[in-house]
Amino acid sequence: MRMLCVFVFAISMLASGCASAAERGAAEIVVAEPVPSASGEPTAPAFLAALTARDAGLDRSGHLWAWDGGEVRVHAPSGEVVAVLPVPQDLAAVDADREWGVAALALGGRELRWARPGGEVARLALPDEAADVAWISADEVAVSPVASRHRVEIWNLARGARMAAFGEEEPVAVPEAGVYLVRSVLLEHDAERNRLWTQDSFTGDIQVFDAEGRRVARAQVDNPRRRDLEAALRTSDAAARREGRTSPARYLILRLALDERGTGYVVTACGDDRRSAHLTELPADGGLRQRRISLGAACCTRVFTVTDGWLVLYDSSSVPGPGCTTVEPLQDASSSTSRTQPREGLE
Repeated sequence: MRMLCVFVFAISMLASGCASAAERGAAEIVVAEPVPSASGEPTAPAFLAALTARDAGLDRSGHLWAWDGGEVRVHAPSGEVVAVLPVPQDLAAVDADREWGVAALALGGRELRWARPGGEVARLALPDEAADVAWISADEVAVSPVASRHRVEIWNLARGARMAAFGEEEPVAVPEAGVYLVRSVLLEHDAERNRLWTQDSFTGDIQVFDAEGRRVARAQVDNPRRRDLEAALRTSDAAARREGRTSPARYLILRLALDERGTGYVVTACGDDRRSAHLTELPADGGLRQRRISLGAACCTRVFTVTDGWLVLYDSSSVPGPGCTTVEPLQDASSSTSRTQPREGLE
């Protein structure tokens, strides 16, 4: 569901740059106490304000899961920890479900690993390096290859076989010398509608597919850093060509999250003082809305999740130490809408 290393990195750095931390202790029960928001009303549950995680998201039942580097804890809306899931080590991406367990990419995206609740870790070598993983069903996951001609592959865990590949992409060619860009496609599965959301984290291209692999929606989200990063990539490419080196590069800039209604969210930028977040919303029935949300603390980050009407921004780089977390209502009156525009709707 989410890749864990932030900003730009070469593929060869994935295994070492995303190493997991030591495992935590046993789970405790957390009582959801109200915490004032920036606008005073409504109030957020205390467990959201205390969230520290390397990655977080929602499972198919709407439970919030959070991975701290050692284990995944699944929270009920009340804040109670309803499951503690084992986590494979040395991960590049992770997704979790209370009943299905944890699915992850390891060895720089070349190995699929999964662990059922109370079970052992299983492994499956992938023929192509992948960037992200998402649960599709109890026995199937989606992965996003970084360089092949397909955006998505569906793998059956019981059979150890690829069942489908879809989303046409231009294969990435490896030059004799130079720096070449590979894809960072993030995955989110809308279980209620059986739709798979995919987002190129660098270009901002969002494509949504149905259960048969047909594209049913598409949208473009702006990456405000893209022009500068492309210029830096050209500079690095020229230097590598002069030196006869070949090196892949991958950018993780824009993150994607889905809420319980199937609405997609992307934090595209932060205000200069980090007290505001520029948010793009993509409702399940079409359209694209952009707005700015004022924050109660200087804690804007593009690493975030959404749950039960709350936008939760957290600093994943601080784990396992104390970090910066802010929680704001998605319908807060302090938000200001910048513009609304159509997108390629359901086909």
